[in-house]
Amino acid sequence: SSQPCSSPGPLFFGGRRFWPFPARLLGAAATAAPMEALPVQEWELQQKVTHVQAVARGRKARTNVTKTLSDAQKEKLTTAQRHTEARRDFFREMHEVLGVSKEVFNSSESLQKAYAYIEEHQIQRLMEGLLARAVLERPPDLRQYLIEVITEMKQQKGQPSMGCFTVEDLETMFEMWDELKTGKIPASKVSESLRAVGCCPGKEDEVVEGAVGSLYAEVDKKTFVNIVRIQLEAMFSSPAFHGARS
Repeated sequence: SSQPCSSPGPLFFGGRRFWPFPARLLGAAATAAPMEALPVQEWELQQKVTHVQAVARGRKARTNVTKTLSDAQKEKLTTAQRHTEARRDFFREMHEVLGVSKEVFNSSESLQKAYAYIEEHQIQRLMEGLLARAVLERPPDLRQYLIEVITEMKQQKGQPSMGCFTVEDLETMFEMWDELKTGKIPASKVSESLRAVGCCPGKEDEVVEGAVGSLYAEVDKKTFVNIVRIQLEAMFSSPAFHGARS
């Protein structure tokens, strides 16, 4: 295939990279010269950059639009955006669990019932929580370890609980993020931790920002443990999760 030499990106010939000059400087013949396709890694990077730029332009356009809207119109727009984001999160999570597309899911009643059952009993979160704790503790006998953890969870039913996690587990998570041993980590790492243990799906950043003010802030171990503990207790104390453990 061929690309015009006025392209702003690099061109590749025999694995070497060239930054093209405008076609008017090279002549019409240059624009017709055959060129090799971009290597896969470079192509993927270009796709990611294009996506980021598109998102940035979209945000800027929405910001400009909202400046001319009334408060009522802004509220309606915000509600619509949240609804769209919630639907997007739903289908992303569904795909991660069932491994099927939105179209296949919408056309299959049995898949919809299966996913509703998984969500009602929070099976995915339970399994992710057990897996996360097993990875942290690395028990020699995994099967016996899981039996003991689940038994402990049943005994704590009805009490404030972090499920299969302990404070020591949360402190270990913090120390894994704090590679330089400064005693503080970026708030964004708290969001990643909440995502890893299955807490407040789709709202991790919102929860962290509400607790520390910004994802660009830094948090110490005490704050980290407190944020994650509160979210774990909220999740494991929910009626749906009690039903899953009964």
